[in-house]
Amino acid sequence: MKPMTKGDWIATILGMVIIEMIFLWEIDISVSAMVLQATLGQEIIVSNGWIIGSPSFTYHVGLYGTIINLFLMVCIGIHLLRIKE
Repeated sequence: MKPMTKGDWIATILGMVIIEMIFLWEIDISVSAMVLQATLGQEIIVSNGWIIGSPSFTYHVGLYGTIINLFLMVCIGIHLLRIKE
């Protein structure tokens, strides 16, 4: 198996940026649902297309996913700076 080149790493980061946008979208819809729930006083179920549940649960899934994904992107960025070609 050949080692990954800088181009492979950049493609990996672009894929991770797309995943990051999905996590941020998940946070967005859950916060909107929590605001609506507080305004109307009714129980609201939220779905991001994969997970169905309370807005608070969906918010935390998106938050933890964002934290993990950003950490991995920083690690890859540091690795890219250390690659010598």
